[in-house]
This record gives sequence, C-alpha cells and structure tokens, in this order.
Amino acid sequence: MVSERMLRRYRHEIPAKQTIIALAIVLGKSADETDSILRKYGYCLSDSIIGDVVVKWYLTKEHRETNEELLIFSINETLEKMGVPLLMTRQI
Repeated sequence: MVSERMLRRYRHEIPAKQTIIALAIVLGKSADETDSILRKYGYCLSDSIIGDVVVKWYLTKEHRETNEELLIFSINETLEKMGVPLLMTRQI
C-alpha cells in the first residue's frame, strides 16, 4: 500500500494529516505512536474531531486487527458512514 516513491516524497514535503495517520496504521503503530508522529509534523489526534476519535478507537489494543490493511478498510468504512474524510483517498 505504501510505495518507496511516496515515502521519498514525504521526506521533503509535509504530508496531510490523513496521510500520516494512514502511513502510521500501515506501519502498525499504536495510538500513542501515531500521535507522536503527528506531533512531529505539527498535527495531533484530537478528542474533539470525529475522524480522530474513530482512528483512536480503532488503534486501541482491544480493537486492533492483525492485518493493518484490513484496519484501514475498517476505519474508512466507519468514517464513510459518519460522513467524514477517509484515509488514503483524495476527496473533492
């Protein structure tokens, strides 16, 4: 799901928050590790933004799936039902 080209690009550009979250999920990071990565880019997982709350909920150990790709699909399915932007997609 993550190409070498994409990783090289993000070494030189600041990626969008949703992109960082998706990359952290693919890399198997926990909620705390994901938040730490986000803070390095000037973002955070907020308790008041519904998309962030959904991501945090899925990243807790009780809700983690063994396959990170399936985890992104599960998160995106929930985000879509709630009408908020999905991870790893370009939405207009």
